[in-house]
Amino acid sequence: MCKNHSYKILKIITPIILCLITITFYLPTLWYNFIYDDLPTIIKNIHIIKQGNIFDQLFANNRWISRIINRILYNFWQTTPFVYRIINLSLHLISGILIFFILLNVLSNIKKQNFIKNNAYLISTLTTGLFLLHPVQTQTVPFITQMQLEGTVVLFTFIIIFLFLHATKTKNLFLKMFLYATAYFLTYIAAGTKEIIIVLPLLISLFDWFFIAQGNWKFFLKRIPLHALFFVILTISLARLNWSITKHIPNKTTAIVNNRGNILTQMPKEKITPISFFISQFQVILHYITIYFWPLNLCLDYEMKIPSNFWHHTCIIPFLILLTILLIGLTLFLKDNINIISFCIAWFFISVLPRSSFYPSTELVCDYKTYISSFSILLLISIFLLIIAQMAYQIIGKKIHLKKYFNYQFGIISLIILISGYATKTRNAIWSNELLFWEDVVKKNPNKARGYNNYAVALSESGQHKAAMANYKKSSQLDPTYAEPVINLAFNYQIRGDKKRAMEYYKKALNLNELHPEMYHNLGVLHLQNKSLTQAEICFKTAIKLKPYYTKSHGCLAYIYQQHNNLEKAFYHYYQAIEGDFPNLEHLYQFASTGIKLNKYNLAIQGLEKIKTKNSNYKDTLFLLASCYYQNKNYLKAAENFGSFYKQNPNQLTIAYNYAQALLNLNNFKAAKPLFEKCKNTNLEKFPYSILHYAKCLVMLGNKKQAIYELKNFINTTTNVKLKNDSEIFLKEIV
Repeated sequence: MCKNHSYKILKIITPIILCLITITFYLPTLWYNFIYDDLPTIIKNIHIIKQGNIFDQLFANNRWISRIINRILYNFWQTTPFVYRIINLSLHLISGILIFFILLNVLSNIKKQNFIKNNAYLISTLTTGLFLLHPVQTQTVPFITQMQLEGTVVLFTFIIIFLFLHATKTKNLFLKMFLYATAYFLTYIAAGTKEIIIVLPLLISLFDWFFIAQGNWKFFLKRIPLHALFFVILTISLARLNWSITKHIPNKTTAIVNNRGNILTQMPKEKITPISFFISQFQVILHYITIYFWPLNLCLDYEMKIPSNFWHHTCIIPFLILLTILLIGLTLFLKDNINIISFCIAWFFISVLPRSSFYPSTELVCDYKTYISSFSILLLISIFLLIIAQMAYQIIGKKIHLKKYFNYQFGIISLIILISGYATKTRNAIWSNELLFWEDVVKKNPNKARGYNNYAVALSESGQHKAAMANYKKSSQLDPTYAEPVINLAFNYQIRGDKKRAMEYYKKALNLNELHPEMYHNLGVLHLQNKSLTQAEICFKTAIKLKPYYTKSHGCLAYIYQQHNNLEKAFYHYYQAIEGDFPNLEHLYQFASTGIKLNKYNLAIQGLEKIKTKNSNYKDTLFLLASCYYQNKNYLKAAENFGSFYKQNPNQLTIAYNYAQALLNLNNFKAAKPLFEKCKNTNLEKFPYSILHYAKCLVMLGNKKQAIYELKNFINTTTNVKLKNDSEIFLKEIV
């Protein structure tokens, strides 16, 4: 009983320890900035969905879950990477915990395979540890965008399997129905993760056959309707999201062109056809398997190419190796229909084939696509490692009485996990900044144009402009059809003041016929600098057409309309700028100040309040904000902001006068009196009515005698007829 109690505690503690170890090794990544596609992808999706209510995004598209996650994070934390990375790591940890408990449950109850059953806890521990800390997972976990997609697929998959597993085992009818219902509900929701979720019903069926029915056709057939229902529910949900497998069946017109800078075919102008893409996937799938056994030279952007034909060595050799693996799996299955190696092989190929098949893509190999497949590979590796460890112990350990000194199995597992963790920590370092990230790419893939261009961008942003120019030129040489390095060269000449060279490169980029919003924006800025407002306007409009949420272009276009005194159009584009991808305080300020000129005080207040929360000392924000509130007759808010601005600028009489007027409207005569007195004594000519306001304050504070004296003295000395008449009228009122 004591032993069973200790084992129960161990089962709970183990995943907690594994999670803590994982957090330790991933901890530095939480403070990394956005890099690669993360920020533009997140911002793009946010501004696609930003206008509507967050609940309107439910089932809006086949990736609505990640979009809602981003929307919520953006609403509360804007573009703070720490929060996004916390969510990513949490998804990873929860999936790892689920894997541990699922494996421990099924492996402990497996029939026939005694080694698996006797070592269920160790296999579960090592598999979970490798899943959490294998260095290949660094291709997914720090990649915010893809982890939100791949991570949610894996999370939903294992939650549903966990529920299904316990539903089949419980004898409580109410609990059984609840677990099944929850699993089906989550299946319906899971359609909004990523298209790869289409394999979910197959994976559940596979899991059932090997670990629940354990090869018993009679038991398995009883649950065929349940599996069919998973398929039906998922299909209905995908159909609701306007996704259909028929849309993804390739035909003769499915061929696509290469992304420039990332040429996959043998010739740049050659198209990627379904057949050519399919034969390329043999080397890709073999690569996916290999990296888990030998995780060296990992990279997010490989220079692998599509083979020229099936008989090319990069196609036929991987094909034969994969065929051998499949035949091994089939042979083992025929000998033992619940052989765990067969399960691992089947899980891997089922989960990887939907995107390594006939449907062409401009990206040939992406390691993050193995995130769900990694489960079976790592399970297989864990079993092999423990078998090897046991054999080594039998040969060597017994002779030196190793078991007397420590538990060799725990020692080996701990060593493997720590080595994996260290490798993960080392690999994660490249995600710390763009420079390290792309330096890693060009070192490992020296013939890829995209890598050199992005590396050059990182060099330029770090101030290494000379090295950046060299890498832009290298990128352009590797792929003469690639416009981005040419555009970046033009921009670098532009910021150095060499407008002639910049224009030459922009013309060259335009001839390459790539529609880049950044190119048109930079060209627009160049025309703006040359005071060619019409040409600049055309460029900025083109940039916005290509990238509707482009803050910079909206801001520049608004500036042009200001020059034309078209304030309505300027105001519209300043609004689009602050709703765009990277608004700053100046965009908010211009939006507000233009709104004030158009008497749109409520909208101006909204912009100014945002500036105030970020930097209340930005220009004359407080003064403008106070003026807007004053125009809206909100004298309390006006006085509050005039007062704050006056404290910062005590020598500016205009602020003092406006502050005093707001106080006067609030009947705060005591505070208003010294401000009006200061204005009348310092510059009565500029603030002629300060004498009347000062006199009113005196009267209201009970000093009528002083007020009469001030008014009489003013009437005798002023030459302003209107003001003299107003003073005489007020004097009669108080006498």
